Amino acid sequence: MSSQSLYIITGANRGFGEALALTIAKTIQTGLRFILIGRNLPGLQLVENQLKQHSHIASVDLIAEPQGLDNASTTSQKILAALEPLVSAQISDISTLALINNAGSTGDLAQKVGDYCPDSIQSYVDMNITSYITLVSGVLHLYQTKWKAESRTLQLVNISSLLAVQPFSNWGLYATGKSARDMLLAVIAKENQASSSIRTLSYAPGPLNNDMQRRVRETLDDPEQSALYNEMAEKGKLVSMDDSARKLVSLLQDNSFTSGAHLDYFDI
Repeated sequence: MSSQSLYIITGANRGFGEALALTIAKTIQTGLRFILIGRNLPGLQLVENQLKQHSHIASVDLIAEPQGLDNASTTSQKILAALEPLVSAQISDISTLALINNAGSTGDLAQKVGDYCPDSIQSYVDMNITSYITLVSGVLHLYQTKWKAESRTLQLVNISSLLAVQPFSNWGLYATGKSARDMLLAVIAKENQASSSIRTLSYAPGPLNNDMQRRVRETLDDPEQSALYNEMAEKGKLVSMDDSARKLVSLLQDNSFTSGAHLDYFDI
């Protein structure tokens, strides 16, 4: 078996997903393969072009789905259906297979929990919990039934948040989604504790200096939090996406973290 690694990254057409892909390419100098998943094909192609500038990258495949991970049926019938043959065609060369779930949404940060309507709750849960479970479960099933080998490791990674473990007002949907995703990976770690080939990690990247954090500052209806985030932005204290990506890549390379753990950028 080759010592190549295959990284599947959701939300890869921009933001932290893009930063992760480019950081992996710069950091890991052995054979690399990527499958990038996102809503926007031109955005994915821009990332692909940057990745292909590195000679050690063996392949870059794209799955562009305008509906993204909005619901379980799209995730199963389109994204997983496209993913299975792409991975299967190259799995014999892969020693490490990693699924990094970066895609997600914040919900309406102008609202407190009592303001939610059933449709907005359902829409948020469909994208950030139901589809997430569908994708993780699907990849895990494919690994266990088709892709598993004695020396092949599966890493399931959730881009989490401090909000998964600590409550703040106006983040009810987001915090619920992140904590649910953390717990799913903790359960998978427990179910596979006898095996070292399946490893899970929830990584909180810190308050990143990106478009999502800008939207948070513009829409979060909590004066104390808004003042804090605006001060961080003004004083350059937001976390660089590249710095945070490097910490995650280092964790995955070292592979000594406790499977099922939630680790924060500031604690590493």
